[in-house]
Amino acid sequence: MKAISMILASILCAGAPAIAQEESREPKVTQTQENSFQLGSNAIPQLRADFEAGKYDEFLSEMDEAYKKANDGQELEGLIEIRKESANFSFPQEKLINGFDKIQQEKNSKLLKLVSESKDSLFVEKVRSAATPLAPSIQDSLSTLASIRNKAPGTGASSDENKLIEIDLENHYKRIHLDSLAAMGQSVPDRKEKHMILEMQRMSQMAQAAANFQDQDLKKAVETASANHDAVLIRNYDMSDLNALARGKVKPQSATEEKAAAIVADSHEKFSDLNRNLLETAQK
Repeated sequence: MKAISMILASILCAGAPAIAQEESREPKVTQTQENSFQLGSNAIPQLRADFEAGKYDEFLSEMDEAYKKANDGQELEGLIEIRKESANFSFPQEKLINGFDKIQQEKNSKLLKLVSESKDSLFVEKVRSAATPLAPSIQDSLSTLASIRNKAPGTGASSDENKLIEIDLENHYKRIHLDSLAAMGQSVPDRKEKHMILEMQRMSQMAQAAANFQDQDLKKAVETASANHDAVLIRNYDMSDLNALARGKVKPQSATEEKAAAIVADSHEKFSDLNRNLLETAQK
């Protein structure tokens, strides 16, 4: 029961938009790499151009085939069951989201203060990108879409929401499948970039589906998220590098990088404590 509860807590965490955006999906590695940072503002436009030009079509076809195979067999049922259980799991999700937001605000404030006292550099620009809050309208749209992450197919409030759940489930499986290939020792070049491509595919599918929605509020949420998707991906891309520094996957090369890593690592620890405390409360 404890194991499944931890899994459910992880799924519930994905329901918080800030968590979904900023937590790195890559497994921990023991080998520390030298940093070769690239700004999200440079990487994402190029990835968008490559996505639209079809340069990732082969990769996406491989992911589509993996999902079809899982859907035809029993492999997808496990993920669906976890989402069903998470929807019924008595967990104080609102407290989790509020607590996480407070931790994030504190982290972002410290990061912005750090770089305000530093000379301009690529890394300083990356920190500013990662730590600057999203506009409330964008955050609200992301919250709406994140709320479906712990829902199983057919459990939405409307046929429109059920369509988004289907798209989200497909994306959820593909992200897990992509990371599982690396976990099994297979070479997965540009894994971070491929996760971004999967997010582009997901949003494209949602925007296409929303064009015919009857639920105007849900349609507007998708339209807002879609219109601002690259800005969100840029922020996520830059935050993923700060997460890598904090987890020791990338070696800091300056005092500013060391301080930024410490700030982000402290936020990770605080969130883990929050999640653990709320989980223990829910299990009593």
